Amino acid sequence: MAAPQAVTGSVGNLPTELTSFVGRRVERAEIRRLLSRARLVTLTGFGGVGKTRLALRAATELRRAFPDGVWFADLSTLSDPVLVPDTVASALKLHPQSPRGAIGVLTEFLAPRHALLVLDSCEHLLDPCVELAISLLQSAPNLRILATSRQSLNTAGEQILPVMPLPVPDKLDPRDSQLEDSSINLFLDRVTAVVPDFRLTDDNMDEVLALCRKLEGVPLALELAAVKLRGMSLTEVLEQLSGRFPSLTGNRVAADRQHSLRECIEWSYELCTPAERDLWAQVSVFAGGFELDAIESVATTTAHDSEPELASVLFSLVDKSILIREEHDGKTRYRMLDIIRQYGQQRLRDSGQWITTRRRHRDFYADFVDQARAGWVNVRESDWFARLRREHANLQAALEFCTTEPGEAVIGLRIAAGLRHHWMTRGLVREGLHWITRLRTQTPSDTHTTILAINTAVWLSTLQGDLTIADSLLEDGRALARQFGE
Repeated sequence: MAAPQAVTGSVGNLPTELTSFVGRRVERAEIRRLLSRARLVTLTGFGGVGKTRLALRAATELRRAFPDGVWFADLSTLSDPVLVPDTVASALKLHPQSPRGAIGVLTEFLAPRHALLVLDSCEHLLDPCVELAISLLQSAPNLRILATSRQSLNTAGEQILPVMPLPVPDKLDPRDSQLEDSSINLFLDRVTAVVPDFRLTDDNMDEVLALCRKLEGVPLALELAAVKLRGMSLTEVLEQLSGRFPSLTGNRVAADRQHSLRECIEWSYELCTPAERDLWAQVSVFAGGFELDAIESVATTTAHDSEPELASVLFSLVDKSILIREEHDGKTRYRMLDIIRQYGQQRLRDSGQWITTRRRHRDFYADFVDQARAGWVNVRESDWFARLRREHANLQAALEFCTTEPGEAVIGLRIAAGLRHHWMTRGLVREGLHWITRLRTQTPSDTHTTILAINTAVWLSTLQGDLTIADSLLEDGRALARQFGE
């Protein structure tokens, strides 16, 4: 799936749909009904069931009902709960640079507006999402929030809509109008996208039905299976599924739909070469995508002498739909669906390489920030700012590693300090101060990096209007600079 692009000619920032939307008529109607009587609706379900896609389609259909905009905030790559309000504000093109903070800026902006806010992937940030939702709903009487999460937000006034896998019919009749909303229709749509001459016939309909039943109508599992038909026949795909994963009966526990999705991903993993599996695991440390130079620095040289070079392995993962190739600012980037990324991370942990790979990831972005600082004074300044914008989620991941892994905070402080112009030009003043404050508590106070961090903090505090704090930081910085003869 290609990268979402901003919708033009309308208020809001909903990403466009780059593949056809299949089914979910009942759920879409129910979302409309729930939002007409409730101000917070949460779509719940396990990863890969299609919560985000359903929310985006429903929100697109509701744009006319919200004259002040339909806004989408993706929280899937965010790990620090403190930054939830800032991330949402950034999605709304707001730049909270005042002491009121992001929640204050959001409430002021939304209070007079009749708008819909989509909060996507809240499950790992439940408490801050609940806090934000309550604050916004209390201050903005015409605001509606549509959230997606693997579990409910569990707050007053919330209406919950469980999102289940697409139905699998008991029998397959091409004349049945119910097929439009079924897993069969999704599978056929995705198959014809990769095998244009594929058709449902009397000869293959039983196998199509058996495959959809085996995968229990899970949308992501169906899409992963569909892409295999580029290199296999339908019979071969079904045989591999049936041979690898026997029927969940007998001594097996009752079928768990999340387990079925994992089985499909495991199946894709086992169809990869050893080099592809290694790279799948290693690229899972990236957040929000990466470019070729980043993975060349982070990935270790394959130990499999017969395998092709890294770029070839990377392209193979794109071909197998493990990685998604996108274009941003004229540059090629790659990313993973979240559920596939999580699987790669587990494999990396199991191999004992999780910390060392994350450290290489952090080192790349530390060097990248140093290069960007030097590049801000030359003709490529705009290129550096654009790249920093694209890498924001990875910078957050690198900083989070430095704050949570013992002994790594000094480099994290160097990164946060070096991003001064990034924090300022992107309107991320509060986030920059957050990282610097957090990292300073974990680092020695008498280092040259601390001077740089204080320098950045003074600029950010001044922009935020906290002149008292800025003055105090200046005194700290002057005293420390004297120790270094600066």
